[in-house]
Amino acid sequence: MNKTPQKTKSKSIRRKLFYFVLLIFALFSVLGWVLWKGSAVEISENVKISLTNEDNTESISEKLENQANLKYPYVFKLIAEKVRLDSRIKEGNFTIEPGFTLVQIIKTFLQAKIVTTNVVLRGSSSIETVCETLGSKLEPSKEDFFDFVNNDSLIVDFGLTANTIASMIIPNTYNMFWYTSPREVFAKLHTEYNKFWNEERMAQAKTKGLSSLEVSILASIVDKETNKVQEMPRVAGVYLNRLEKGWKLQADPTVKFALNNPSLKRILRIHTQLEHPYNTYYIQGLPPGPICVPSMQALQAVLNAEKHDYMFFCASPDYSGLHIFAKTDTEHINNANRYHKFLNQQGIK
Repeated sequence: MNKTPQKTKSKSIRRKLFYFVLLIFALFSVLGWVLWKGSAVEISENVKISLTNEDNTESISEKLENQANLKYPYVFKLIAEKVRLDSRIKEGNFTIEPGFTLVQIIKTFLQAKIVTTNVVLRGSSSIETVCETLGSKLEPSKEDFFDFVNNDSLIVDFGLTANTIASMIIPNTYNMFWYTSPREVFAKLHTEYNKFWNEERMAQAKTKGLSSLEVSILASIVDKETNKVQEMPRVAGVYLNRLEKGWKLQADPTVKFALNNPSLKRILRIHTQLEHPYNTYYIQGLPPGPICVPSMQALQAVLNAEKHDYMFFCASPDYSGLHIFAKTDTEHINNANRYHKFLNQQGIK
């Protein structure tokens, strides 16, 4: 007996419904595997993804594709939109590990804590080194920081110029947010600078006849003259004596700075004759700004300079790194001759 058309049609519908449900189940199974089980990236080591407040779902997806070989960008963007990732982005560095699923990636962005980093700024560093340090630790590049410190119109709010900006940097360890801008960084440094220059230190500077800026300038020269902390106050005392008498400082490190040649081993007459605002053999008094970021030890050495009658010093004719001090020109010439003889013996030209 033949089946009725109605029964055949009903069976066909049930079969189609069964296959549809099976297809939906398979799709959800695949989607579930993609979201929770399958690796969404093709990387062999951890990858750092940097986000700023200007990023959105599209740009984050592009960064994941370019840096972590994201497999399912469409699914990522779909899920990111569902969880409103755009409005919940935190700035910072995010680590994507090999084998991360889409869910793990999304959670990494959503559950991340705002991370800070320690930035160590050291004394006796050039302003270029400071910019490199900041650029290696924070989101802005070293070029961003260098452009900032060399733009007088940007740093005028701190009462400084490109020549004097190094005086504002107090060597220390600074805790900063990774995304801190150059202006925010230097605003923080300015706050620390103001804390350092309290009433007591300002009074100490005044007794030396110096402003806080002049203390920093002189300290930077002391820093480059000697790395022996024990003789810094004596070196500072020599320079203060020369300033008081109206003598030129004749500090070799300022010549190296003017020549942009910090590795120069011997300062010759041709060097000291250079007409340059930082060459203290040429100018009277202090140069227009620090030749490096003054160390805390050098700053304290100037503020607590040794009182004596020395007017000269030169390097000791050995490898001790110390100096020989003299009160008269004759003494100094004799000391300098011994040092030059030592350099000749060492073949240093």
